[in-house]
Amino acid sequence: DPSKSAQAKVKIVEKPILRKIEIGLPQGYALNDEEVMEVVLGTETLQFTDKPDKSETFKWEPVWSITLFDKDYNKIENNSLVTVDQTGKVSISKDVKEGTIASVILKQKDNDSVDAGEVLIQFVKKAASGIDKVGLIISLFSKILLFSSYKRYTI
Repeated sequence: DPSKSAQAKVKIVEKPILRKIEIGLPQGYALNDEEVMEVVLGTETLQFTDKPDKSETFKWEPVWSITLFDKDYNKIENNSLVTVDQTGKVSISKDVKEGTIASVILKQKDNDSVDAGEVLIQFVKKAASGIDKVGLIISLFSKILLFSSYKRYTI
C-alpha cells in the first residue's frame, strides 16, 4: 500500500575482531637478549597485564595459564610450583629451583584463531641486570674518590 511508510534506523558497528594478544611485563622487569625475563629466586609474586589488540566491539575474555620446564626444557608436572590466576598474578613457591623456566600464556577463551601471548620466565639466583647496576655505582664512586683525591693534592 503506497499510503503507508516506515522508517528504520541502522547503526553500523565495527566487526568484533581480535588482532593480537600481548602480555605486559611486571613493573621493573624487561626481557633479556634471549627474550626471557629473569626473576630472582625468592620472588613471591609477579603481576602481568593483558594487552589485547582488538576492536571496540570484541568481547575480551582472557585465559591465563603456565607450563613449567626444567633448565633442560623437560616439562615439570608439579604445577603448584608456579601458578597464575585469571588476573595475570603469578604466585611462586619457595621450592622453585634455579634454572626453572615458566611459560606464561595468555589467550582468548574458546578462540585459537589468534596466537596466544607468551612470556618466558627463568628463575635465577641473581639477575644479571642488578650486577651491572652495582658495578656502575662502584665505578662511579671510585671516580668521585679519585677526583676528590686529585683535587686535594693540587690545591
